[in-house]
Amino acid sequence: KSINKALILFLFGLSLYHFRLQFLPIFRVWSVEQYLERTERTITISKWINENLPANAKILVRGEVRFFYFERALIREKDFSNISKYLENRTPNEVAALLKEGEFTHLLDGISLQPRSGQKKVETKFDLLVRDSSLTRKLVTMVSKNTRESKFVYNVYELL
Repeated sequence: KSINKALILFLFGLSLYHFRLQFLPIFRVWSVEQYLERTERTITISKWINENLPANAKILVRGEVRFFYFERALIREKDFSNISKYLENRTPNEVAALLKEGEFTHLLDGISLQPRSGQKKVETKFDLLVRDSSLTRKLVTMVSKNTRESKFVYNVYELL
């Protein structure tokens, strides 16, 4: 019986530890906004996009897969590239024209501050596009505030 009680207490303590962050907003230690900022990496950039970009903005997103808090049309760059092959044998000017033809208005680039080991940054035409000030204009750079996983730097660009 005492082993059962010890096991129950251990499992109860383990569950309290596991869900410790979820208890903070429940007991009003953190507000819901603070909880989201510290646990969800996209909350700050999604809030900025939702408040500052037009409702009809169509955004091509590279480097981020979490779209839940965004209230704009988002298309993953990888998916768009696989379907349209938009980067193949095209100059940055041609890429920008193709994106405008597809009614894209903005680009969102998410970059992990802790890339996977052995992962090398390969420059693509997407990089050339966002660096060309005649094709895009950087609107904002934000760093995620999350504490549970790797932080991201987000850059939002407007297609000109």
